[in-house]
Amino acid sequence: MNKGRKFQDILKEEQPVVYQMMYNSLRNRKVSHAYLFSGPRGTHKKDTAILLAQSLICENGEVFACEECNTCRRIRENTYGDLIYVDGREATVKTEVVEDIMERFDMTGMEEANRKVFIIDGAEHMIDNAQSKLLKFIEDPMNSSVTSIFLSENPERILPTIISRCQRIPFSPLSEEAVCRECEEEGMDPLDSYLLAYIYKDKETVLAMKEKKDYLKVKTLFIDFMEALKKDKNQALVEVETALLTSKKKDKKTIKLFADMVSLFFSDLLKNKTGNDAWYNQTLDFFKKTNYNNYNSLNACLIAQSRLAPKERNSAPLVLEQMIYQL
Repeated sequence: MNKGRKFQDILKEEQPVVYQMMYNSLRNRKVSHAYLFSGPRGTHKKDTAILLAQSLICENGEVFACEECNTCRRIRENTYGDLIYVDGREATVKTEVVEDIMERFDMTGMEEANRKVFIIDGAEHMIDNAQSKLLKFIEDPMNSSVTSIFLSENPERILPTIISRCQRIPFSPLSEEAVCRECEEEGMDPLDSYLLAYIYKDKETVLAMKEKKDYLKVKTLFIDFMEALKKDKNQALVEVETALLTSKKKDKKTIKLFADMVSLFFSDLLKNKTGNDAWYNQTLDFFKKTNYNNYNSLNACLIAQSRLAPKERNSAPLVLEQMIYQL
């Protein structure tokens, strides 16, 4: 979460529909016993689930939780006794995990508020038997003090009977501008945040990518390529060939990443758009004043991008070679 800002303010700005649905439910005290937050990765589903848990328990907030008290902090840090968070995004959620939730929440609450919340992130990764057991648990009227929150990128893989008992809240993909802004607020370099936000469109992926050697290598090559392109087109193409096509590691992802960066640059150029980095904007200004064929360059990059898509089986080095010669 961004430091210095309450998450409810970020939610209102970046997921206004979700914010309004949550606000209305909490203000009118019509909170569901089960929620399904569905949407792409990086859309604040987990942060929203934490905010909902805080708002159900915090005594210092108004409609939403204060997000600052000891209870809110413990919920955010997953040290609150009556909160269970299960991360099923990378691994199957087995029956034993669900049975543990049921066993713990069948007992008297550990905290004074006696309000229990469990969050299953990646709920689509629960095996069928685990989902069936969980269905019986959330249907039991004895568990009225329990709020279930399921987070999913693929809700169609969750049992329809579970979905029918949940209030569904859909999350929209964040704009590239929002991802870029959030990454900069995390202290990320402006050029890194701009390039990665527009390529990956997901804060979690962007933050994970920023220190990876392959990315740093491609970013350096992109900068060198654009600088060389200002002076000598042929030399610029030689630099790319030397760096990527003669390398032992001619993997498709690295080559596509370079094509993505060049494509973003020429797309911004044709749209008369600016980035958030001084060098990037100066380079855009330089090409605006030249007679370089920016449209053909972007078209060459877009063709390369489509041919480098994961499902395509084209030779990545050959696609790159064709792209740079068309440039």
